[in-house]
Amino acid sequence: MADHFTSIALVAQPNWRNFFVRMAKELKARHGGNIYLYCPSELSKAYYVSQNKDQTFAEIIVAPQDCPGITPSVGDEKAVFAQASANEERLGETFNTFLVTNRHLGRGFAPGGFFHPRSPLSERTSLVETYAIYNQIVAFWDTEIQEKQLTLILNQKSPAVVAVAGAHGVPVRNPYESHHENLYHWGIDEKETNPAVENAFHSLTKPEVSAAVTAPPAGHAVARDVLLSRYGTVGLLKIIYQMVREQAYNHYKGNNRQGMYYLTSKIRYVVRQWRDGQWLLRQNSPTLSDLGDKRFVFFPLHVEPEIALQGKSPEFLVQLAAILSLARHLPADTVLVVKEHMSGAGRRPPGFYRQIRDLKNVVWLDVRELGLEVVRKATAVATISGTAGFEAAILGVPVLAFGRHNLFNFLSHVFEIREEEQLRGYLKTILGGDVSKTAAVEDGARFLESVKSVSFDLDDYNHLTASGFNDDSLLQAADQLSKSLMERPVPAAEIEASG
Repeated sequence: MADHFTSIALVAQPNWRNFFVRMAKELKARHGGNIYLYCPSELSKAYYVSQNKDQTFAEIIVAPQDCPGITPSVGDEKAVFAQASANEERLGETFNTFLVTNRHLGRGFAPGGFFHPRSPLSERTSLVETYAIYNQIVAFWDTEIQEKQLTLILNQKSPAVVAVAGAHGVPVRNPYESHHENLYHWGIDEKETNPAVENAFHSLTKPEVSAAVTAPPAGHAVARDVLLSRYGTVGLLKIIYQMVREQAYNHYKGNNRQGMYYLTSKIRYVVRQWRDGQWLLRQNSPTLSDLGDKRFVFFPLHVEPEIALQGKSPEFLVQLAAILSLARHLPADTVLVVKEHMSGAGRRPPGFYRQIRDLKNVVWLDVRELGLEVVRKATAVATISGTAGFEAAILGVPVLAFGRHNLFNFLSHVFEIREEEQLRGYLKTILGGDVSKTAAVEDGARFLESVKSVSFDLDDYNHLTASGFNDDSLLQAADQLSKSLMERPVPAAEIEASG
């Protein structure tokens, strides 16, 4: 086990800055070894240097980013393309797949987030320059892994770097929300994959009581309140003031990177968010109680661009395609209920809402309804990679999963859709009553206990403040990290033997 902690690469991110500085100190005290901190900019590096008085970090390094401050100049275009092709062959993935999660260079992969703010990087970077950026990233991490003999990479969700790590056999561990209370777990890649959950499910005994889910995840509740405030005029003016102040500060510090959004683009976005939010609130859309006893499948919209969608499900990421497929295959006695995500407002392309509302068997639900309560009443929940699918899986509600990497996809009442034609059969099974509610509820409770068993509690931590965790949170996180690095998938024969 100690070998995994001999040479650690830790990637700095603003929303994890406090947690991982203290986490690094805990790992250093437990295991010794070298910890190298990788920062996105010189400004970030200066901050961490000031926090490194005790030399917890052996070195603090500025690493190339997929949203760089300056686009690399390209001399020999053929050489860039040739190198990109060679890297794709070695890593087993295309550079264009890496772009899927890039909010600047890959914004075309977010068709439901067309009005996400734009930047000099997104507007001025050519294809060959894009490939040059990723060639630099791959070369940098190849060198770092080899020269520093890295044995573990923490907090790295760039698919390009995860692919490089995999090519060298270096494990990656990333903290992800466990979608329950304020629990987090260690995923093994950028898609939130965690084999420990399924392993625990097959080793745990069935709980005697059903799973209790009384509220959305803690972070979601905080974000919901903040986003709802932006639908008001005071909230709009406040966020614009904050944006202007931040832009002025970055200009003063000389931190005017090409990956920073245009101020005018950000302001237009929050104005659209306010406008669309006001429109959503004025629609007098049906509430959950208005549905009465109507049978329905629930599809909550995802935010775009967002790693929770594009990052977790690069194979399927077009929400409108999922909605059209669902609406087409639903029988006459069932409707599709669609609800907007509060932070999705302001980013949607022209006509997006109207196109969905034009489907006669779609009910556009009041945006203020809590998704968890809609899940409870739904006949089934359809999602790509959203929290609603997780909640449904726990509560024993059948799930139609368009994404392939959800933690809950292995459950018997979850139907993973890999081909569009599967959907009709799955709906027939679910709506025909062929899914055992008793078994689904039992498996849901067991699944929740499995998730909890591999998670750590971050107390009052949230991404908006980057604080709120306690000392016990750090100890739990370090313990679960060690356990995660010992995890192995359960062989199929063992799963069958466990029943």
